[in-house]
Formats: sequence, C-alpha cells, structure tokens
Amino acid sequence: MDTDRSLPPGGPLGRPGGRHDGGTVGRSIFTAAGIIRFRRRIGEDTIGYGSTIRYKSPRPIETRYRLAQSPGPLGGIDAGKGDNVEPELVAGRECGSCNVCCVALTIDDPELKKPQGYRCRNALPDNSCAIYATRPHTCREFYCGWRQLKWIRETLRPDRSGVLVRLHVEVSDGTPRMGVVFSLLTHAALKADGLAETIAAGVLADVPVFLHVPGPPGYTASQVRINEAVQHAVLTKDKPALLQTLRRLRAIGRAARHEPIVLARQTDGGVA
Repeated sequence: MDTDRSLPPGGPLGRPGGRHDGGTVGRSIFTAAGIIRFRRRIGEDTIGYGSTIRYKSPRPIETRYRLAQSPGPLGGIDAGKGDNVEPELVAGRECGSCNVCCVALTIDDPELKKPQGYRCRNALPDNSCAIYATRPHTCREFYCGWRQLKWIRETLRPDRSGVLVRLHVEVSDGTPRMGVVFSLLTHAALKADGLAETIAAGVLADVPVFLHVPGPPGYTASQVRINEAVQHAVLTKDKPALLQTLRRLRAIGRAARHEPIVLARQTDGGVA
C-alpha cells in the first residue's frame, strides 16, 4: 500500500462484519502468555530510554509487509484459547483519573454499546465509573498499552499525552502477529513527549506499528501500518522527519472518508 497517497479506513478489532471503528473493543484475544512474549521481544528494560537506543538483540527491519514470516519468539500467540488470565501490568502505573478509553473507543458488548468519540453514559463527572463493580466483561479485561508495556514511555499516559496505545493482532495466512496501535486523539498529541522515541523503538524491534486517526464522533477511523513510511527517519535517527511523516499521515487520515459506525443489534436469539 502506498501510504503517501492514501490512508484507508481502519478495519474492525472486535466482532467481524458490519462497519466498525478501528478502535472497537469486544471480546479480548490477548492472553497473558502472548503479551509476555511480546514484552520480551521488545527488550523493554533497555529499549527506548536515554538519548541512545540500545537493544538486547537487534532485528532487521521489514522492507515489505510480511505478517506471516519470521514468527520468532512472538510466534504462537495463544489467540482464541480463552485463558482470560489478567495480564501482568507495569508496576507503578495506574489508571487514576484517566478514562480516555471510556470516550475514545467504540464498545460493542452485549451489556454496553457506544461508538467512539462519545463519553460512556456511566462515566461520572470525576471520571470514575458509576457501575465499576458490575462493569461489562469488555471493560474489565481491557488495558491500554501504557498499562501493559514498559517500553511505552511513562509520558504517554493517555489523558496527559492525547495518545492512546493499544495492542493489535494482525492475522495473515492464519498466523497471528501482535503489533501496537498509536491513536492520535488530538493535534497536540504529535507533540507528546516520548511519542517519536516510542514509535522508533517499536519499528526498530520489528514490531508492526500502526497509526490510528479517529474520525468525527460516531464515525469510523483511519488506520495504517507505518513501519515502512518511517523506516528511513528511524534508521537515521531523524526525529523531525519522523514527526513530519506522522503529521502528514494524520492529515491524510482526517481527510479520508468516514462512515457511521454500525454496532451489532441485540435480538432475542443473540447478536444480529
């Protein structure tokens, strides 16, 4: 795909079928084992910190979109086995008053449905949840990337940076591969401290990195893999060029066609 010319609408992350925003959350397919392997692949205790990025094990950058090749230590993600073990979270990081996921994501759960861009009806003025003790399964098992991945910079807490990081699984030829989605919720998010460094860390570690640009509230988003688009800037450590590429892709995404989000209808016989 030529990212210089188009940023296509993002595909569904939740229930297949229908029109969904690229930030839909439904039943989780991330398992504790898969996420642990993902952390190890990045080398989270060394990558992305300090002025010089260091690596436990340097990896070549893909020059083509090859999701099915070189599974390595990330291969064999236990997607679909249903072992909903609570993932290990980064010590010292708490949601606190952040409820960005309650606004920015489309929630398509039998117990709660809302399109992206609209504040959840259960969110209270202080950003707490009115039904926290009985919140839907989808809400219980969702954690953003900032909570789960240490190599996501501390400064990228969603409510302070305008950047929402999510885990994302791409499947090609039946082989799942875990990647990371960076949702730029505002124009100011491009100036978030640590954004460029974190994206560079993922690209250099050969992790699929996606840029997600929300549409208007209630409309679909645009999402594109950016590894190849930022590869040269990352390899030459050209931070201004990397940020310029992100600005350009965000502008393309905002100008793309966005369609109304259609959520699944609940019927007596199940989901329609």
